[in-house]
Amino acid sequence: MDLAPANGAHCGQQRMIFASNAQNRMFFIIEAQVPNPAPELGIDGCLPLAQFWLDQNAIYDPFVRGQPRVVTTSVRTMRATCPTAFVSR
Repeated sequence: MDLAPANGAHCGQQRMIFASNAQNRMFFIIEAQVPNPAPELGIDGCLPLAQFWLDQNAIYDPFVRGQPRVVTTSVRTMRATCPTAFVSR
């Protein structure tokens, strides 16, 4: 969630990096700006997305990690469980 502005206009950037050694060494990198799903909340609107990516660290099986999931955690729940997750810069 890097490069997110303090006002939460968006939630920063995400990167996907694909690598292949099929024909020498090749990388394909996609970078995209992540929209804030709740811009009226400012940077706090990005909390559920940040938690989603943090939770990926607990999934060790790459097949399971690759399964589609929906971000359902509310900002209110995030604030209750981790009140200092996002502090304005």
